[in-house]
Amino acid sequence: MALAIAGGLILLALLGALVVFGTGAAALPPTFAEARGAVNSTLASVAGGNWTLLSAFGLDERVGSTILVSTIATGSSATCAPGKITGYPLPTSLNVSAYSGSFGSGRAPFWLFLLRQSSTGPFLIAIDSDGSATPVAYLTGTTCTTDLEKVSPMPTPIVDSPGVASASWTGSADASGFVAGDPAIDALVMLATGSLTVDGITFSGWGFEYAPCDLFLANSTVSESNYLAGFTAGGTFEAAFSSHTDCPA
Repeated sequence: MALAIAGGLILLALLGALVVFGTGAAALPPTFAEARGAVNSTLASVAGGNWTLLSAFGLDERVGSTILVSTIATGSSATCAPGKITGYPLPTSLNVSAYSGSFGSGRAPFWLFLLRQSSTGPFLIAIDSDGSATPVAYLTGTTCTTDLEKVSPMPTPIVDSPGVASASWTGSADASGFVAGDPAIDALVMLATGSLTVDGITFSGWGFEYAPCDLFLANSTVSESNYLAGFTAGGTFEAAFSSHTDCPA
C-alpha cells in the first residue's frame, strides 16, 4: 500500500472511518497552513494547551463524502476509541465537501489533524471542514499508544501545501500527465507528517497520492493504478513513482 493512503488510514481508520457519498461544494478551500492556523486558534480553548502537531491529512474529492465516526477494533483487544472533548459534542459523522478545483492547487475542503499534548499527553483529532475548525475527539486505547507514538512531531518549518502540490502536479513528478491518462482518478490525498514508518519505509514531510477509487469505500474490490509523489519537509522534490494497489475492501 502506498504511503499516502497508508498514512491516511492511520489517521482516519482510528476514528472508524467509513466513507459514503455525500453532497456539497467548497468554493475556495483552505491550504494546509490556513487550516492549521484555524485549528491552532480553536485548540486554545481546549484544556491543557501545548498541542504538538504530528500529522495532517488533506482530502480533495470530486464527489463529496461523509465520514462516520465510530469505534474501531484492530485485533482481539487492541482498540482506539474516540473520546469526548469537554465543551465539544462528539460527532457521529464528518462532512467532506466536493471540490472541483485543480489537484495542483494544494487546497482541500477537508483537513484532519493529529496532535498530541506535549510529548506524553493524550492524542487529539481536529478538523478544518470548509474553513471551519473543530476539535473532534481524544483518541484513547492500546492502538493509540502503540501506533500513534511512532509518529514524530511535524518538521518546523514545513512548506505550505500549494508549493509542493504545484511541484508534483506540473513539475518533474508530472502528476497531471498521470491523472490525464486515468480518467477514473477522482481524489487527491495530501499527507504531511513527521517521521512515519509504513511497511518498513520511513517517510517524512509531504506525500501526494492521486486515487482512482474511493479510499475508504467498504465494499470496493476494484484494482487500479495509483501515484505517489514524495517531498522533503522543505518542499524539495524527492521521489515519484506509480504503483498498483487494490481499492480498500
